[in-house]
Amino acid sequence: MSADIILLKKELRKRLINERSHIDEKARKLKDLSILDRLLTLAEYRESELILTYASYNGEVDTCKLIDKALSDGKRVACPRCRIRDDVPLLDFYRITAPEDLIPGYKGIPEPRERQGSKLTCEDICGSLVIVPLVGYDRAKNRLGYGKGFYDRFLASCKDIKKIGLAYLCQEEDKLPVDEYDIRLDMIINEMELKL
Repeated sequence: MSADIILLKKELRKRLINERSHIDEKARKLKDLSILDRLLTLAEYRESELILTYASYNGEVDTCKLIDKALSDGKRVACPRCRIRDDVPLLDFYRITAPEDLIPGYKGIPEPRERQGSKLTCEDICGSLVIVPLVGYDRAKNRLGYGKGFYDRFLASCKDIKKIGLAYLCQEEDKLPVDEYDIRLDMIINEMELKL
């Protein structure tokens, strides 16, 4: 990745996280509900038996109600744990049965407790719906993450999954800088529309 792209992404991240953090709390709750409502109408949600989702953190679109709803709908739900192996950032997904299964983990991000038999393999994940966090996105469904590459590595390693990003409209850019390792999403949902 070129130094110019790295610097541009870093500046975009800082600006977009700042904009996201300044959303009024009352407005944020309404936006979160609108995003969740759009997600729940999708065939991809209704037909998926397994939902992989981040646990919201630091102003991200809230996923607490999604986790509760998916569990009450009888779906299996898994959340990621971050780890670094030989300087390589990796995500492992673990089944949860309640929001209480989440505890502060990597950088304070809510992560599942490690329990015997709850870690999923790529075979387990095949055909599932993956809800992806993001800092920014563009109309071509490119995603700007936090810069470590956790999700890009995971999404590149597990095929035959539906990748949906949740975001606020203020996180949209006309065109994001991308490189060969960036994985494009299948869909992005904000409070105003679905981007297919």
